[in-house]
Amino acid sequence: MNMEEDNIDWYNYITLAPLEGYDNQEVYSFYNPYDNFYASFSITDACEDPVRAFLLADSMMSAEAQYKQIGKEGVVWEYVDDPAILGLNGEPALYQYIVRDDTTNPDTWNGNALSFRTDEYRLGTPYVEGDGNSMLEKTLYDATAKSVAPYYLPGDMLLPDLALDEADASEIALIETSLNDYLIEMKAAFITGERDLETYWDTYLSELDKIGISRWLEIKQSALDERNN
Repeated sequence: MNMEEDNIDWYNYITLAPLEGYDNQEVYSFYNPYDNFYASFSITDACEDPVRAFLLADSMMSAEAQYKQIGKEGVVWEYVDDPAILGLNGEPALYQYIVRDDTTNPDTWNGNALSFRTDEYRLGTPYVEGDGNSMLEKTLYDATAKSVAPYYLPGDMLLPDLALDEADASEIALIETSLNDYLIEMKAAFITGERDLETYWDTYLSELDKIGISRWLEIKQSALDERNN
């Protein structure tokens, strides 16, 4: 997102912490790290050397690879050696851009590749007062740290990525097609008042059973148990 300093519309927005739940119930802000990915890596049976292919994917998850994806050192980016220059998180900055957001630059992948971007890496760029991009990112980071992150769900309440065999994956896909459509439909119906939450709740649960929510849970639980063991 590009934000110019003189475009002050975004200054007028603030981040709110989750509202207190009904009858003092605990509330959480939704954050699921397992949902956040933009690139994937697959090795098929047509690969002549799957071991070498796997090693390539593994190397792309290293810190060195993250910098190389930005582009050529000294051309697109450079290390920051001055501890007085602080990153978005208030810690000493790690690197800074020489050229940024240039999609025509052949020396950068522009983030369009497999990568592992840690908080340290992502927040390691300097905060530059007066730069629209930097000011926006700093504002979002501070707001998240203050009003959102304290309410993240505990890690043991999040369902991680699970490996399924072909049969289970196909069955899950069929269930989720109908399940997701129904969840979206009913979410809107409950929010708008088209359906009353109190009087329609049992019907809602019954429809979930018809769609196959119990079977979905069974498959996922089995895969989770196998992963944990």
